[in-house]
Amino acid sequence: MRSQCNIDGWTLQENLDVPDEFIDKANAIVDKNSLSHIWGWKEPRTTLFLDFWAQLLPDAKFLLIYRSPWDVIDSLYRRGDEIFRNQPELAVKYWIFYNQKVLDFYNKYGDKCLLANIETIVKYQDKYVAEISQKFGINLTNPSPAVYDDSLMQTNISEDGQRPSLIDYYFPEAIEMYQELESRGWHPNQTPDLSWNNQIKSSPYMAWAFRDWANYRLSAAENKSLRVELEGTQAKLEETLSQLNPTRDELEETRSQLQETESIVEQFKSQLEQTEGVLEKTHSQLQKTESILQESHNQLTGLRSQFSQVQEELEQAKSQLSQTQWDVMKYQSQLHHTQEELEQAEQQNRELLANQNQLQSQLNESESRLMKTEMMFSQLRLQLEQANKTQIRTIAQLHDTQGKLEYSEFQQHQYLAELERLEPQLEKTEIQLSQSLVKLNQVEKNHQRTLVQLHQTQGNLETCQLYLAESQQQQTQYKNQLEEWERLGEESIEQEQEMEKAIAQYQAKLQATEQELESSQHQLQQTQGELQRSQKALNKTELEAEKLRFYKMVANSSSEQSEERKYQLFVWDAWCAYQVGDLGTMAQCLQRSLKYSPKSKTETLSHWLENFSQFAKEKGVPFDTASLTSSEEWKQLMKRAIAVKTLISQKL
Repeated sequence: MRSQCNIDGWTLQENLDVPDEFIDKANAIVDKNSLSHIWGWKEPRTTLFLDFWAQLLPDAKFLLIYRSPWDVIDSLYRRGDEIFRNQPELAVKYWIFYNQKVLDFYNKYGDKCLLANIETIVKYQDKYVAEISQKFGINLTNPSPAVYDDSLMQTNISEDGQRPSLIDYYFPEAIEMYQELESRGWHPNQTPDLSWNNQIKSSPYMAWAFRDWANYRLSAAENKSLRVELEGTQAKLEETLSQLNPTRDELEETRSQLQETESIVEQFKSQLEQTEGVLEKTHSQLQKTESILQESHNQLTGLRSQFSQVQEELEQAKSQLSQTQWDVMKYQSQLHHTQEELEQAEQQNRELLANQNQLQSQLNESESRLMKTEMMFSQLRLQLEQANKTQIRTIAQLHDTQGKLEYSEFQQHQYLAELERLEPQLEKTEIQLSQSLVKLNQVEKNHQRTLVQLHQTQGNLETCQLYLAESQQQQTQYKNQLEEWERLGEESIEQEQEMEKAIAQYQAKLQATEQELESSQHQLQQTQGELQRSQKALNKTELEAEKLRFYKMVANSSSEQSEERKYQLFVWDAWCAYQVGDLGTMAQCLQRSLKYSPKSKTETLSHWLENFSQFAKEKGVPFDTASLTSSEEWKQLMKRAIAVKTLISQKL
């Protein structure tokens, strides 16, 4: 490990390898302290090995405490380590590196961490302890105010913001990290104190550098003056020591004489003690002889009383034996009755399982029908959407055709108007023709012009007639298309109505299927409830049967004493209560077993857990020692047991 850090334990290496020998030491530390319910340690270098400890102790909780960079840097400079004298910027780099480790670990294991500023903790100590108790589920009491000395807590942020501004100018990542720590950390009012941010200047003032220079020279002058005073004090001290040397020699001589006198006194004391020892030995032998005589007399009296007591105990044992035999017969009858009830419960359980399987098959069938219905419903929905799209297209084409038809009718009206306009011209032309025929011989040029006009008028008439025929033909086509589109629209409406009817039918079937499904689920829930009740009754019956078998086994073991038998019965009753989750009855049985335990209180507490573990192993069920020992009933039981032990010690 030292190869990965410098001589003072500082490092900027990302991944540190933990040798096997340190892993063994860590396991030994865990084993040594695991007997305590709450234990831990405070060590800043643990920051480098947070992931290691999280893997080694999965249930561990971490109190991550940070501090402002200027306070940490000032503290490191006051220590005067050589590494920071040579490279002062390393203090900021180490702060960034270590707190980045803290943030990474907090992002990964936020549920088992509590991140807080040391100044916030000092200001709200009681609330911080309450937050720990609430988040981690442990009961902590508030520490004594005398534990903390506020004079040792130094915050060195200057009024002009020189230190934070200097850090922000050369290491802005440190200020950003501190802001992130403040935003992620615990605050009782949910609002971090960012007033320090207002004191940060955009760049360091020139006066700060010269002020540090002046302060440095002033400190050097003061150190020089103190060094001169120290040298003068050392000279006076050496002079005083030289004056004390003769006095020291006289003192040594007096001390040697005193030691000789004390040795003589010790010799006299040893001789006196030997004489007193011989006298005490003689006196003790006399007392021993008298005590032996008295002890013999007492033994004779005790043997007589023991003989009468043994006779009484023999009579009691005979009566207890007859009573035990009667109890065994009664327990056997109860056991037979319980076995019959157990067989009935098993038969009911099998019937309930059969009903459950039948209901499950019905449920599966209902679910398959429901899926088929949903598929048909989705297909019908698609067909309805396609029909709607077709209807929309048909309506659009119908509107287009109506527009074209209206335009054709408008053109037809124009052609008819043109024809009506040309008819009087035709009549006029015919009149002119008749006049021209009369005057044919007279005006040849007028006749030819009139013929040309006649041909032109006839061409226009033929053109209008053609236009009229084409318009009538187009009108007929448009009418046919309109009739066809109206027929398609009516068919689409009929299809839509049929689809709506089919959808209504499927929705009715779907509702009926859902009702059947709800009924099946209700029956299944009832069956599961009955099954759970039967299982509880079965577990209770098995527990009673085990209790009777254990009572019978304890009653048949005649070699054990009555007190130990009662102790075992109470421990077994406590185990039975623990199995059904009745921790209060368990604690009462264990409390009562203390009266009959042949072991000490500490051994009895360990023996309880060993018995519970053995019972669980024999029955093949899991046993969580940590959950039991962390329960409130167990803690109260421990307090009562310790209180009884203390009371007995006080009486003794």
